[in-house]
Amino acid sequence: MTFKVEDGTGLPDATSYVDVAFADSYFERIGFTAWASMEIPAKENALMNGTEYADIRWGSRIGGTLLTLAQALQFPRKGLYDRNWRPVTGVPLNWKKGVCEYAMQSTKGPLISDTLSADAALTKKKVTVGPITTEKEFADPTSKGALPTYPKADAFLRGFMSGGGSNAKVIRN
Repeated sequence: MTFKVEDGTGLPDATSYVDVAFADSYFERIGFTAWASMEIPAKENALMNGTEYADIRWGSRIGGTLLTLAQALQFPRKGLYDRNWRPVTGVPLNWKKGVCEYAMQSTKGPLISDTLSADAALTKKKVTVGPITTEKEFADPTSKGALPTYPKADAFLRGFMSGGGSNAKVIRN
C-alpha cells in the first residue's frame, strides 16, 4: 500500500493522518527513542496501522460528517466543534497525537488480533458443579468492548466523539 498523508481536503487515497516528520517530532518530544532507529518504510507502515485502527475503533462515533463522500479516512469533517465551539478543520492535532500513539503500539504487535482468546470477550460465565452446569456468553465482536484499548491514545481521540462533552450542546434551565 502506498503511503499518502491526508492533507485536510478529504483525499480519496490517503492512508495516514500523520507524516513521518510529525511522528518523528512527537516521539522525540515524549522520549520514545525506539522510533528514531526505525527505517522510514517501517515508520510509514506503523502510521498506516495507527490510522486504520483509529478509524475502525472510533470512525462510527466521531461527531460531524465526512467532508466529502469520496474521502478515504474519517477526517476531515464538517459540523465538528471543539470544546470552545470552534469548528474543527483538517486533521486535528490531538487526532494526530492519538494516531502516533497507536502507531507506537503497532510496533509491538498487531493492534487488532485476527482471533480472540477464549475469554477475551467473555461477558458472562456461569459454572455449577453438581449436576454440572456451564454457561458462557460472549460480546458481539464488533461491539465497543471487543477491541483492545490503548488509554493514552484513546484519551487523545475521545474528545471528537458525538455526544461527548465537546460535541453536544447542553442547555439547562
